[in-house]
Amino acid sequence: MPRRFKGPRLWLRPARRDKNGKQHGAVYVILDRGRQVSTGFTADESDRAEQALAQYIGQKHQREAGPRDPSRVPVADVLAVYLTDVVPGHARPDESKRRIARIAAFFGDKLLSEINGQVCRAYARAASTDAMARRDLEELRAAINHHRHEGLHDRIVSVVLPPRRPARERWLDRSEVAKLLRTAWRRPKCKQLARFILFALYTGRRSTVVCNASFHR
Repeated sequence: MPRRFKGPRLWLRPARRDKNGKQHGAVYVILDRGRQVSTGFTADESDRAEQALAQYIGQKHQREAGPRDPSRVPVADVLAVYLTDVVPGHARPDESKRRIARIAAFFGDKLLSEINGQVCRAYARAASTDAMARRDLEELRAAINHHRHEGLHDRIVSVVLPPRRPARERWLDRSEVAKLLRTAWRRPKCKQLARFILFALYTGRRSTVVCNASFHR
């Protein structure tokens, strides 16, 4: 049986020296069938590296005319069509590209016919949170449905989502936040955490946005 190649994926290549002795820092590269394509983004720029991977997938995989059986359709092709047709119209296209990069890292070497409940649950277990897994799989489902509606495959492929978590019932009140900040600020190793808490409270942004915020690139 021929070897199944994995789909394009990100790898943080460690710092190294070239043959001339010049030092190069750690950088994200795209691994694809033995090739290494540098993104130019460092370890603290993972979000931008994921966007570069999404763009790479969209450029590499092309739309094939006519409906095909799901057993002949790579998931990477489905994601590429979705990236080209739908994602540019999203309210937050960069977030969509990051989700697609995560999806491609797991499903990129699979065919549409291989997507089932077992595979979707494996993805959910590998995700950092249930909420992230559910949102990613919703994006995958949207990409598959768009591909079918475009007449590019001829059968329904079901994506199984993890259960929706119950709605949050309470939030920290002012005194609890103040206590949390005092505790973090009084510990020498946690002052940066206190700044993180303040920034997140006043901006209402997600942790990845807060961690990547800077006045400089």
